[in-house]
Amino acid sequence: MKCQRFLALFLALVGVGLAWGILDSQWKPLEAPASAQAGVWQFNETSKFAPARSMERSTAAQSITAQLTAFRKDDYQTAIKYQSSDLRRHFQSVEQFRQMITTAYPEFAHYKSIDFKDARTDKYRNHVIMHVSLVGQDGLTINAAYLLVKEGSQYRIQGVAGVSRGPFGNHLARYD
Repeated sequence: MKCQRFLALFLALVGVGLAWGILDSQWKPLEAPASAQAGVWQFNETSKFAPARSMERSTAAQSITAQLTAFRKDDYQTAIKYQSSDLRRHFQSVEQFRQMITTAYPEFAHYKSIDFKDARTDKYRNHVIMHVSLVGQDGLTINAAYLLVKEGSQYRIQGVAGVSRGPFGNHLARYD
């Protein structure tokens, strides 16, 4: 069990490095005003990420929805296919991936609904950042930003940032 926790922490740190390397100069979290929900990332006005076109938005949303649907069906063999190739390399087995998701992201593994918010893309349209509001089976609402990377004709999930949960907006920053 300690080994699994260590592995999950290690993967989270690797994910931070990968996500930060992509986002560093292009997308930065800003201080949210007191009226904003905790954990919602805001884009710097000078960001090189622009609003996504409907094609990028729908393709990214399809990947997210397909993975969440596979989670709900307990089909992690299918779900892992929606992870980027970089992230898939970090898992030795589908079972290891399942354990990480069900332990670290139970609301994602067993979600009730998802609402897609703002979507932004880099100028080459290789990365999409999609804000979502997800409701878990436990009734908690999760506000998060998915980072997706284009692989072939599909956007694959590179990570999830800014996860906040709880009735009081407890902020748990997670990156995978």
